[in-house]
Amino acid sequence: MLQQTSKKQIVKTTSVPAPVKGLNARDAIASMPPDFALVLDNMFCTPTSVDSRNGSTNWVTGITGWVETLAHYRSPTAQVLVAAANNAIYDVTSSGAVGSAKLSSFTNNRWQWTNFATPGGNYLHMVNGADALVQYDGTTWSKVTSAITGVSTANLIHVNAFQSRLWYVEKNSLHAWYLPLNSIAGAATLFDLSSLMVLGGYLMAMMTWTVDNTNGIQDYAVFLSSEGEVLIYQGYDPSFASTFTLVGRFVIGRPVGRRCFVKMGSDNVIICADGIISLAKELTTDRNLSQAFSYNIINLINNDVASYMANFGWQPVYYPLGNKLIINVPQTENSRQYQYIMNTITGAWSTWNFENNAFNAACWDILEDVLYFGTNGAVVVADTGSSDNNTAITWDVKPSFNYFGELGQQKYFTYVRPIIASTDIVKLSYILDTDYNDTRPAAPALSTGSGSPWDSSPWDITPWGGTPTLNKDWLAVGGIGYAAALRVSGSTNGMKASLQSIDYVYEPGGVL
Repeated sequence: MLQQTSKKQIVKTTSVPAPVKGLNARDAIASMPPDFALVLDNMFCTPTSVDSRNGSTNWVTGITGWVETLAHYRSPTAQVLVAAANNAIYDVTSSGAVGSAKLSSFTNNRWQWTNFATPGGNYLHMVNGADALVQYDGTTWSKVTSAITGVSTANLIHVNAFQSRLWYVEKNSLHAWYLPLNSIAGAATLFDLSSLMVLGGYLMAMMTWTVDNTNGIQDYAVFLSSEGEVLIYQGYDPSFASTFTLVGRFVIGRPVGRRCFVKMGSDNVIICADGIISLAKELTTDRNLSQAFSYNIINLINNDVASYMANFGWQPVYYPLGNKLIINVPQTENSRQYQYIMNTITGAWSTWNFENNAFNAACWDILEDVLYFGTNGAVVVADTGSSDNNTAITWDVKPSFNYFGELGQQKYFTYVRPIIASTDIVKLSYILDTDYNDTRPAAPALSTGSGSPWDSSPWDITPWGGTPTLNKDWLAVGGIGYAAALRVSGSTNGMKASLQSIDYVYEPGGVL
């Protein structure tokens, strides 16, 4: 006679690290590595954890309408922050209620600008393709009409400083114009690129690209057309072919908006139909999308470009103090904007305000290592504190699905434990998705900090100000499936949260 024996149920516990490699909108969900995420909103990826983002606070208020341009003036003795709204230009260097306009009666608020230093002083030059060029010398604001000849300054829509000259782009044309050496006025000379831009279109922008090669550090003039043609010139005096020579031509995806590029170190980062690309890498890889900064989020960013390309508000921002590359996306022009954020050290992406309008920014700028954005009626300081003007920050994380090393075996999940470091206890809303389901957890309850949070800025690259609280409670779940992913959300005010890892408890089942 056979004796019956009872089998003891096996319970397994597995720990999965935080998705520090960031969002993944490239790989198939079934084969996505465990250190990526499907949702990562209002978070920032560090090399060791995934942290709730910093907050924001109003800097200047009382502005009528949307702030569509932020610019700044620099000299050895002065730093001035400038905002354009309500068809006027304002000095917003000091915090508080906005003062009277410095200049007004403009056609639009969408200016391109540059700082330019001459032996006679420092200047801010601004153009918008509709109004006379605006100049500021640190004391006086003026509209420049007759001081520049050869072209109407109202037709100039982009400005760049290169080799001690001011260069301008004429709207709806393939014409660039340059001024005499070290000059802010005088006769502008035409530099016609019509015969060289074989794809047609019009000039979108001019950039300065710095390259360190066997010849030493060289600055190149880069002209970018609306069709994605790139012409590269080397030299210093465009009056002579021998001193200003075409040295390269290639094609990228069509650039997105006048503010389509930002200088990041010696390189230029460009938003185009190919995604977020490096000018230096494009020169050598010939539109190899795997070399794009946005490769991990390629489907997200390319869908946004296809849907919202014509909207005003696209802008890349390089914020070195925070190790951040910010891509502003105008889903609805002057109504609904959100951001993609890349850690410039690790290349990991996350989103800000994908589900809400906390950073509803039409434009961005950085002055003295402070990050600002312009919104409806205000200029706001971003990436500071732990709330948005004393309003809670709601964050949301969903790592990739995990088979826990048992690909073809069902599992019964019973408990999860997200390990979260914070300055206080965090109230979580969570749900366990199995087998590629996508369910949103309920709105999280508010968690309010009672003590002093991290005491240094930016908090994500400096130590915490005190001993953090480690949230590590087991949470009951119920779910049967081959793969699982815990989606967890929090709403924090006056505190920050840092996801370290997630533990799962499950019972292995059979193969069905």
